[in-house]
Amino acid sequence: MWRDFIRDYFTFTNKERKGVFFVMCIILSIVFLPYVCNFFAKEKKYDQSEFASEIALLKVKKTDSTHQTKNVYESETSFNDGSAIPATRFEALPHEEFYFDPNTASVAEWKRLGLREKTIHTINNYIAKGGKFYKTE
Repeated sequence: MWRDFIRDYFTFTNKERKGVFFVMCIILSIVFLPYVCNFFAKEKKYDQSEFASEIALLKVKKTDSTHQTKNVYESETSFNDGSAIPATRFEALPHEEFYFDPNTASVAEWKRLGLREKTIHTINNYIAKGGKFYKTE
């Protein structure tokens, strides 16, 4: 009785054997497919001379600080079609560094730090709504 039960439980029918064989073939083909593809693929060779010349050009531009600054400003103020728009620039306000608590700082303290009026107003609204500064950054 147990012997018949175990034999029936661990034997496959012909249809089940074909299904297991088919699934095993699919699994093996997926496992070995990357190796077969790498065998037939050709290795690409790249020309590094253009890259090396670009790196050398960047090193030259880095040493020439006025040229680098000019490129930064031109990229901010012009489009590809050549039309230029003025970039928004803010004048540097006088500022000083001192220890303060941003959660209790007054408008005068924010001005001493060199912040604009709009920024001070935004910070005060944030604190008035219950916001707090947790990090010193």
